[in-house]
Amino acid sequence: MRLMPIVLFCATVLSACAAPPAPQSEPLRIAAQMEAAKGPQCYNGDADQFLAVGSVAAIAGVNVQCNASADGKSAQWDSAKAK
Repeated sequence: MRLMPIVLFCATVLSACAAPPAPQSEPLRIAAQMEAAKGPQCYNGDADQFLAVGSVAAIAGVNVQCNASADGKSAQWDSAKAK
């Protein structure tokens, strides 16, 4: 009877160590995507992806275009020009 708590403790520790790793969190996944990208890009939360400068998308029903900033180090969404 004295061995029962020890056996339960060992089983608990071993099962905790054998658990699969937790999935990568969302901010870390987005940061990894940004590092892999070449040049400035805009993030489209509706499509869950990064788009290159010059891309046109509809975000929340509004047509927007990804434009580079003046220094060329980053990009942002601006309203798309009507054609």
